[in-house]
Amino acid sequence: MLDKKEALLSQRWRNRLPHLVAWSLALAAVLALLLLTRQVTQSESHENERSARRELSNLSRLNQEHASRTLHAADQTLQFVRTLYQRDGMALDLAVLVRQDVLDIDLFHQMGIIDAQGIYRLSNLPGTPPVNLADREHFKVHVARPTDELFVSPPVLGRVSNKWTIQLTRRISLPDGSFAGVAVVSLDADYFARFYASLDLGRQGNAMLLGRDGRVWAQRDKLPTDADLVLPQAQTEGFFDLDAPLDNTQRLYHFRPVPDFPLFVSVAFGKPEYREFVQHRTQRDWLLATLGSLLLLGFAALFSWNQYRAQQQHQQLALSHEHMKLALDSGGLGLWSWNLVTGDFEVDQRLLAMLGFAPGEVQPDNHLFAKLLHPEDRQKLRELLPPVLNGEVPRLLLDHRLRHKEGHWVHLMARGQVVERDTAGRALRMAGTDVDRSAQKRLEEEIHRLAFFDPLTQLPNRRLLLDRLQQLSAARARNNQMAAVLFLDLDRFKLLNDSHGHDQGDALLIQVAQRLRVCVREVDTVARLGGDEFVVALAQLGSDADMAQAGAQAVANKILRAMAQPFDLSEVTWSLSASIGVALLLDARALPEDILKQADVAMYQAKAAGRNGMQFFNDRSGPGAG
Repeated sequence: MLDKKEALLSQRWRNRLPHLVAWSLALAAVLALLLLTRQVTQSESHENERSARRELSNLSRLNQEHASRTLHAADQTLQFVRTLYQRDGMALDLAVLVRQDVLDIDLFHQMGIIDAQGIYRLSNLPGTPPVNLADREHFKVHVARPTDELFVSPPVLGRVSNKWTIQLTRRISLPDGSFAGVAVVSLDADYFARFYASLDLGRQGNAMLLGRDGRVWAQRDKLPTDADLVLPQAQTEGFFDLDAPLDNTQRLYHFRPVPDFPLFVSVAFGKPEYREFVQHRTQRDWLLATLGSLLLLGFAALFSWNQYRAQQQHQQLALSHEHMKLALDSGGLGLWSWNLVTGDFEVDQRLLAMLGFAPGEVQPDNHLFAKLLHPEDRQKLRELLPPVLNGEVPRLLLDHRLRHKEGHWVHLMARGQVVERDTAGRALRMAGTDVDRSAQKRLEEEIHRLAFFDPLTQLPNRRLLLDRLQQLSAARARNNQMAAVLFLDLDRFKLLNDSHGHDQGDALLIQVAQRLRVCVREVDTVARLGGDEFVVALAQLGSDADMAQAGAQAVANKILRAMAQPFDLSEVTWSLSASIGVALLLDARALPEDILKQADVAMYQAKAAGRNGMQFFNDRSGPGAG
């Protein structure tokens, strides 16, 4: 009687044990899931903060480069106007030079000359009356300072333009060094505000141009004006937090100095805004964790309810386990089976359909697929198959190509394994699947094209161009072959966009790309950097610098002639010219970015020299005419 009770208790314990194990595991899994969710949400919050800081730093660098390029361009124009005035005096007609495109005023509101008495005498704006500016800081500073230094003033309300403008000025001196006046270029403060407004900074973001004292010179025009910022001391750049007094929004700022100018740029994100996304994700993660916990507990209950059926299903599950695992691994596409003894090769209709064959059109066997297999992939199969048959490798993975019925190649991924062996361990039969990877291959090729080529002109983009320039530097070091970089900027392109629309501008850029390809050899590279800027990299120009320069000049002249021919567009026939800067690759150690920058500098010199021409870069004496 006692033995019966003990046996009954033992049986009950054995019956309850799976339930106890299931519920214990479920509760442990729920606890682990909740702890993992907590760790993940904390990690996502930290990563969101780091990501915001990275993006803020990158936007700050973008604003820094924009301000630097704008101010340097303004200073170059300023020095050019001063040189013209020192040559022509009061006979200088700035308005005529603007109409003749000698002076480019796209960036500037006004430029002119203030005489030694502080009277604004010359202006590019016709009909500008003389105005006394002797009390302005940007005039007085040059009266007191005999050196030739650029002065950048905070925004002032123009007495001529009645606009808030940033004044860039340089002293005009007579041959004996005495004061003769001031050359001035006025930058519209709204120019920076419009650029900052184009940045995607969110609803609460801001971007600013500041003086070294923290005074805001320009900012996004859709936001209320911030109070002057107190920048962190003993730092040239970095992050800081600040609550805006006007809208009570806490923002994270990043600031950088503008090189060569007494200015800072600052970009800010509203903290509530960029943290909102991770807060939603945190709520979603906890909701999913809750649902997952309920699901785990439901599985435990379902397991308890189905436990009595486990033994009956065990045999069937064991038999179907390998087939199900293989089907899950392969995705359930294109099944095949290979009898290694008889050579019979069986496939389902889905695999034949991938190759364009209708049901019953062909009799599949190993000889057919051997014929359809790409020659290069046959060798791969001969290398990969023996280890699988010998049991050294559990599965066959073969990325291969089969010829389609219409003649093109279909990219497939074969996954297979030995499913039957004899008593000696010899493989008798293999089974597996083929997955069509053609769409994935096309996607990879499209990603490569988007990453390295300009989508409009199909020319290499900046990334691929820098790689080509690196190859030219390697060729220079390896076999002393010189190269050249031609930086090309189209004149009058903006006028076409403004007057006839961007579709006409795009059509012209495509024709420009076609003409540039005709002007160079197969070994050369034509790239588009963006907008109306193109770069031509000339390879294999020989080992002699004079010959290389002559070759580069010949190609540049060929390009100028090609650009001079009218462009027949759908709405208009357009004529333009080009300004070309040329830099020779003399030093194999030169960085591609430096060579590109040299050509860019030479191009601006060509544009300043009157356009429709070329300039060579000379690192000893500045750019030289070609």
